[in-house]
Amino acid sequence: MKAFINVLLFIWELPQNLVGLVLKALFSIDKVQDGVWHWKLSGSISLGHYVLLDRRANETTLKHEQGHQKQSHYLGWLYLLVIGLPSIIWAGIHSYTIIGRKKSYYWFYTEAWADKLGGVNR
Repeated sequence: MKAFINVLLFIWELPQNLVGLVLKALFSIDKVQDGVWHWKLSGSISLGHYVLLDRRANETTLKHEQGHQKQSHYLGWLYLLVIGLPSIIWAGIHSYTIIGRKKSYYWFYTEAWADKLGGVNR
């Protein structure tokens, strides 16, 4: 029964699982734990069943990314539109504009919700 549920969950999250699988195949370095990998790129990202962590990531970053995994479980196919795209846009705004720097990166709804789901207190 558990295997069946895992297959359904994989299909429910298919778009982000496919992107995560490709990125893992191209850029992963080593396995940290089930579904969690260090990768060659900077920054960390969660795509469905795959969490790709910067080598410098700490426990807080892992919990935050696991919060994004829960968002993916809840939203399924909508995750990339509701969380992924806005999160990438916010990261750019936060990094490259004065407007973005006036707020904490974790203030934005995608990041605040991920922190809450991952049990991160900032």
